[in-house]
Amino acid sequence: MRLFSAFLFFMFASFAGISTASAASRFTHQGIADDAARYERYVRETWKSGGKTAADLKLAAAKQMAADARAASRSYATAVSADPKNAESWLGLARALLAIKTTDENSSERYDLPVNASGAAYRAYELATGKTEQAAALAVLGEAMQRRAYWRPAIDAYRISLELAEAPAVRATYEKLRAEHGFRMTDYKTDTEGLRPRVCAVFSENLSRGDIDFAKFVSVDGKDPESVAVEGSQLCIEGLTYGQRYQINIRDGLPSETKEAVEKPIALAVYVPDRKASVRFTGKSYVLPSRGQQGIPVVSINTQRVAIEVYRVGDRSLANVIGNGELDRQLYGYDLETLRERTGEKVYVGEMDVDQKLNEEVVTAFPVSETIGQLKPGAYAMIAKPADGGDQENWNSLSTQWFIVSDLGLTAFSGDSGVHAFVRSLADTSAVTDANVKLVARNNEVLGTGKSDANGFVRFDAGLARGEGGLQPAVLVAETFAGEYAFLDLTSNAFDLSDRGVKGRDAPGPIDAFAYTERGVYRPGEEVNVTTLIRDAAGMASALPVTVILTRPDGVEHARYPLADEGLGGRTVRIALGGGVMTGTWRAKVHADPKADALAQVSFLVEDYVPERLDLTLKPDAGPIAVDAAKPMTIDGRYLYGPPAADLSVEGEIVVRASARELDGYPGYKFGETDRLINPVRQPLESLPDTDANGKATFNVSLPAVEKTARPLEANIVVRLREVSGRSIERSVVLPVDLKQRRIGVKPLFKESGPGDGEQAMFEVITLDTAGARTAEAGIVWELKRLETSWQWYSRDGAWTYETQTLRRKVASGTLDTLTDAAAKVAADVDYGRYELELRSVDAGGPSTKLTFNSGWYAATGAAESPEMLDVALDKESYQPGETAKLRIASKQGGKALIAILGNGLVMSKEVDIAKGGGEVELTVGEDWGPGAYATALLYRPMDEQARRMPGRAIGIKWIGVDQSKRTLKVALPGEAKIKSGDGLTIPVKIEGLDAGEEARVTIAAVDAGILNLTKFQTPAPETHFHAQRKLALEVRDFYGRLIDGMRAERGKMRSGGDGMEADGITGSPPVEETVALFSGIVKVEADGTAKVEFALPDFNGTVRVMAVAWSKTKVGHGSADVIVRDAVALTVSAPRFLTLGDEATVDLSVHNVDGPAGNYSVAVAQLPLDASAGGPHSLLSRPLALKAGERNSERLALKPKEVGLQTYDVAVTGPDGIDVKRRLSFDVKPPAGDIKRTTVSSLAAGGKITLGSDLLSGLIKSRTRVNVSVGPAAMLDVPGLLTSLDRYPYGCAEQTVSRAMPLVYANAVAEQIGIAPDKEIKARVQTAIDRVFEMQDSTGAFGVWGPTDVDLWLTAYVTDFLTRAKEAGYTVRPVPLGLALDRLQNFVANAQDNANSAESRAYALYVLARNSRAPVGELRYFADEKLDQFQTVLAKAQLGAALSMLGDKPRAERVFKAALGGMDEKANVILARNDFGSSLRDGAALVTLAMETGLYKEEAPKLVNVVAKAFQSRQYTSTQEQAWMLLAAHALGEDLKGTKLAINGGPVEGSIVRGLTAGEVEKGVVITNNGDSPVDAVVSVIGASLVAEPSASKGFTISRSYFTLDGEPVDLASAAGGSAEIGQNERLVAVVKIESDEAHGRVLLVDRLPSGLEIDNPRLVEGGDVANLEWLKDTLKPQHTEFRDDRFVAAFDLSAKAAATSNGGAGEGEGEGADDAAAAPPLTAKASAAVAYIVRAVTPGNFVHPAATIEDMYRPERYARTEAGLLTVTSNAKKK
Repeated sequence: MRLFSAFLFFMFASFAGISTASAASRFTHQGIADDAARYERYVRETWKSGGKTAADLKLAAAKQMAADARAASRSYATAVSADPKNAESWLGLARALLAIKTTDENSSERYDLPVNASGAAYRAYELATGKTEQAAALAVLGEAMQRRAYWRPAIDAYRISLELAEAPAVRATYEKLRAEHGFRMTDYKTDTEGLRPRVCAVFSENLSRGDIDFAKFVSVDGKDPESVAVEGSQLCIEGLTYGQRYQINIRDGLPSETKEAVEKPIALAVYVPDRKASVRFTGKSYVLPSRGQQGIPVVSINTQRVAIEVYRVGDRSLANVIGNGELDRQLYGYDLETLRERTGEKVYVGEMDVDQKLNEEVVTAFPVSETIGQLKPGAYAMIAKPADGGDQENWNSLSTQWFIVSDLGLTAFSGDSGVHAFVRSLADTSAVTDANVKLVARNNEVLGTGKSDANGFVRFDAGLARGEGGLQPAVLVAETFAGEYAFLDLTSNAFDLSDRGVKGRDAPGPIDAFAYTERGVYRPGEEVNVTTLIRDAAGMASALPVTVILTRPDGVEHARYPLADEGLGGRTVRIALGGGVMTGTWRAKVHADPKADALAQVSFLVEDYVPERLDLTLKPDAGPIAVDAAKPMTIDGRYLYGPPAADLSVEGEIVVRASARELDGYPGYKFGETDRLINPVRQPLESLPDTDANGKATFNVSLPAVEKTARPLEANIVVRLREVSGRSIERSVVLPVDLKQRRIGVKPLFKESGPGDGEQAMFEVITLDTAGARTAEAGIVWELKRLETSWQWYSRDGAWTYETQTLRRKVASGTLDTLTDAAAKVAADVDYGRYELELRSVDAGGPSTKLTFNSGWYAATGAAESPEMLDVALDKESYQPGETAKLRIASKQGGKALIAILGNGLVMSKEVDIAKGGGEVELTVGEDWGPGAYATALLYRPMDEQARRMPGRAIGIKWIGVDQSKRTLKVALPGEAKIKSGDGLTIPVKIEGLDAGEEARVTIAAVDAGILNLTKFQTPAPETHFHAQRKLALEVRDFYGRLIDGMRAERGKMRSGGDGMEADGITGSPPVEETVALFSGIVKVEADGTAKVEFALPDFNGTVRVMAVAWSKTKVGHGSADVIVRDAVALTVSAPRFLTLGDEATVDLSVHNVDGPAGNYSVAVAQLPLDASAGGPHSLLSRPLALKAGERNSERLALKPKEVGLQTYDVAVTGPDGIDVKRRLSFDVKPPAGDIKRTTVSSLAAGGKITLGSDLLSGLIKSRTRVNVSVGPAAMLDVPGLLTSLDRYPYGCAEQTVSRAMPLVYANAVAEQIGIAPDKEIKARVQTAIDRVFEMQDSTGAFGVWGPTDVDLWLTAYVTDFLTRAKEAGYTVRPVPLGLALDRLQNFVANAQDNANSAESRAYALYVLARNSRAPVGELRYFADEKLDQFQTVLAKAQLGAALSMLGDKPRAERVFKAALGGMDEKANVILARNDFGSSLRDGAALVTLAMETGLYKEEAPKLVNVVAKAFQSRQYTSTQEQAWMLLAAHALGEDLKGTKLAINGGPVEGSIVRGLTAGEVEKGVVITNNGDSPVDAVVSVIGASLVAEPSASKGFTISRSYFTLDGEPVDLASAAGGSAEIGQNERLVAVVKIESDEAHGRVLLVDRLPSGLEIDNPRLVEGGDVANLEWLKDTLKPQHTEFRDDRFVAAFDLSAKAAATSNGGAGEGEGEGADDAAAAPPLTAKASAAVAYIVRAVTPGNFVHPAATIEDMYRPERYARTEAGLLTVTSNAKKK
């Protein structure tokens, strides 16, 4: 599933703004614009004119300016408030702010005043109308930004000011600022690492892009330069010579990307020194053939002597050397020290004389046999360096060559069947007989030994190959009596043979499995049917028990299902998904052993969706879409109930973007500047035709204007076919883009992560012409550069800041020639760091390619080798068992070939001689080959000493397919092709291919094709799984690719990419109607090969796909058929997904006379009453409708609900011949505004009474209003009101889920009494909450706020506390995940740092562990005695005390509790957000709870209750945390009923009154009387949905909504801000919701409710909803949680975690000090803002309430904001079908 960052964007106010100056000389800067908007709001809210005019205030300010700038700023601010559109007032305010003198160096005014001044000046610039006024405003803006060290924006502001109006003072400031911080040369570098040196001048900005001849700006010794290259901010002069001096001049006018140019000529006197002396080896090969070699090649530069040391590592230490990766990397000084002192033996030390050619590479062979003599078993390491190069062994990598000298060539095939080894001579390729071969484990233990036979073959049993840990095979060692010795590393990557046709699924082991579901997408709350077939290695059914492990999208295990055989190896399980399960891709994995890898897995999507009603096929012409020609495309649409989708509108778009795919035919090659960002280019498809009478349309698609680049591009063409309902279905096709560009391709010969430490970076290079064909091109220039980031620090007003620059230092270079039939090679030494390889043509305007990569110790090593390719072929595609397959081998040279048949193991092998030109080998196909086997040919080439040709080996491989038709069942479904809606679906099955008496089983599914099309679901086909080609079951290795070429000291290596795992590709679309998805389970097939299943179908129009999967003991097969379901007249209802009270929606009733006679029909709609006792249906519509044969027409009904709740409507179409078609519609009608709460608190005197009447319900929706009454000693806690508030809270993060459920563990009796739900249902809610929170647990046991990411340890303790209490109360709590949570808390307590930052989480963890008898007593006592001050909250101390009490340490518990009591505060103020979700009110309630539960300080309970009650009554809003803990406190306190005598409507009541009343009861009147002798508290709380939307509000937040077209043009949708707006049906808009918080703290929830006429294009399900293709949107950061619902968009943010530090050049700095000092906003150094975007479509015509958007701090609900609600009209599409 797509990550959410692809379609959301989120940015805090501290992001770095971008300054631009357009061609119209407009200055824009997003960060400054945000400052201006924020400052304007502050000024208008703070400074009031008091009746004075703006003109008078400006005049007063002007007079004050000279004497008191601070006073002038106040006057100007007041003038701005009086007239916010006056540019002169804003400009005066900016000048006054800048004129204020600050004396305190530490005052925030030094920072705040320029911020506010820049905002004021920006507003002045925006409002100014004349050029002179604009120039003045920009000059002041430039000064303000200069004060903020915003150098580049300041320079741009000054420059545009001067363009508007010349001013000498501004000019002088501009020139001075440009000289200091504008475009300038900052440094220069001399690159002396390549074959030819160069000098690079480094500038402060990137040089201009485009077709510019930079050579004309440079001269070298008065002449034109040989070559000039531009690399970002570097200008590099090439073609220089080592050891020379140069005078380099750079002329003025050199352009930059910022529209600035170099003002003055630059002169550089440069000396290019000679190259440093260095020594290296040629690669990481390690086998030097013992014959025909000059020695080990050593490459030296500028030295005459090379110092060499050689060490031997003994045979018994080889596994350690290989396991540590030393064989594949260069050693460091400390490695050498270890080699000297511990692991190695020095066998040689000395110097070698070499030739010296100044600044050139010289290759010299080190004669091993002459210097070392007889070689012993083991590996040798040679260390080389210039003899006079100094000693820096401890810090630098050393030039290292590992080697052995041997004539033995080793080849190994390893897998579950064992290790199969072959030994042969490198010199003459003959098999080596009687060689001693041993298999060595990682821990150096010898696993097995053997002697090679006449074919050089040795086999080690399967058990030896399956060792784990230290017993895994690591090294294969061979030794002969003649002293030859060699070893092969079995831990290195096996050969990559994917370029030779090795493909398919992984080869199975002894047990194979196939798993499938009946569809690809499910809604939360639906059932998933998983079926699996189990087979053994021979393809026979297996009765082995298996376990299905279901994993969530985050990889966490959800549940396990043990399955026994249900017949012939088949078994099925029905999995019920919870309503709150995580959305995304789920996986059901089938395991024989749950601890081992899965045998099979099936993936499915869980998401809201709506089945499609149409089908659409796109057919583009073949080939790529070219820049010079339009691409013809044909679409074909039809209704899923059969007829063509005639006369429907078509819309679409084309998005051109960089392609992640490789260029066809050139796997592994990269083209163009691979790191350069290419923004997607989107263009709507204009003037598309409607579909014709056959549902078809043809049109041309042209490329938009795109950047010319050599990088592969792709065009995603999205086409949508609009339904009459306003919805659409979408199909897309991705085509490669042909820009007709020449290309240079480079292929890295290392893994994506880069070369390993000390490895060479090696590449292959090709060139392509404009048609994409290989070409030969001479003189391609290549350069390898090291990328180095530097920081230029400077001080501004006592504060240090920096500018970053990336420098490119050339380390190697050269030229190469490409050929049409062979790739050119590039190889260069690299060290730790980041590098860029650039290749370019010498032609002017020719192609170039840049590739960046990392190198060093962190880069993965051991890339898979692709050996030389051998051309092999077979005479047939497939064979019957017993037939002869002829393997043809083509080879010019011929030689000995090892032929191996590889199935699940090494089936057979033989050695053959291949003549020059090639030969043919006959192979008999075996009965036991299953679906096939690989024929592998390894052709060995002997050494040729005269031609100086090294030994070689080439590999060819071919899949020999075995015909499986006799093991495949043919499944036919000869049922009806069309049935009526509501009829039963009878499915007959006929299976062919069964032997007489052979048993079989079948599963049958019938699923709406509109559901299957969402995910492109195909009928499960087990034969394509069990009978298909597989990957190699054995790994192939040898060391022929790592032979040291001591003949010519140069070698190359060939590599190609392996098979990547394909993505699941599951996509989907949003939901509307009831699903049709039926599954039979496993059905036994009759003896005649038939079966029959019957399904009951609901009323439905469309296509049902019937899918059958059949199997016997040895055979498998599948079949499918489509059944059209429709009546003679098809009725399709198009309506919104929900309604809001106050809406008037137009519902389209589309009647299609497909098979009925022409005539008069009738359409009727009736509304069913909410209460069945209220009478029968109420008729809303009854109209005649004349229909011709085949005609489609619509009636439209305006629905205007009058009540909230589930409204049900029956639709009926009747006509001639008894036609009677029915549909039932149900709409959830929602309130237009949120809930409001009213609370009345009173003391009911003895004999007193209170009367409850209809006035309590004023302005509220009666059916959604609950009145709760609480009278008694604990009434002030308002238990029923709290329970009602929690019950109505709509959102479900982990904390809120627990807070709603935990009180119900104890308070279910009260909840039932006040009418929340019956006791049984309440218990079910608690159990559901238990199951829900486990879905938010990660693999470590911790819980996250919205899911198993961003886990929180305090929250983990809170959830585990709930689970513990629920378990104690008798609820079912799964022990494994509960134990995992307790383990996580125990590990946290044991390992968390001992500091105050984690004190609250630690205290809660200790309490929960103590409640579960797992708390560490010593830790508890230590914290109580030594660290109690670290625990700063009342709750944390109370939890420590409670934990100590539960462990029996009463003295300490009382002391800690006393400390907690001392921290109680009667005030409930919440100052800052807390990481423990808490407040002082919550802590007080929790303290009461814990005191009563533990029995400590019970005598303090009445006092505590009063404190908590007072705090509660002082709060207008309470959080879910506060509500939950107050309910727990009320439960712990119990009720003191003595002396309480009450009556309701005259009837006596025993004890306290805790009761919920309906609106009807309240309207009749309720009188409560106190018949006791003492007063009692009475609390009446009313919670209900408001009839009228509340006005906008801003309490700590601001929130705004804006809308844009998909091209980024603003749309004035006034309904989003309280007005009225109109939009056309089918219009699509981007909704952007922006929030601002006055502090960067808190967990906040944004909810944007939709008008019911709009629907969100859910980007998780619809490609067209992805805002990533909208280049005008900013880059994004994702919220913690998002929901794309039918009626709202929801996003949750943790502002505390996202608070960002202000960076240089960023926006969002704090705003000034207080209004008493200047016209500055209060200092808030930690503000935050965010914005989210999503795409909506206008679907349903009508008039709709546009509800308010809200933002709320979930744990400080007094902090919130909401917009105004408005009215949106969606106008109908003109078409009516």
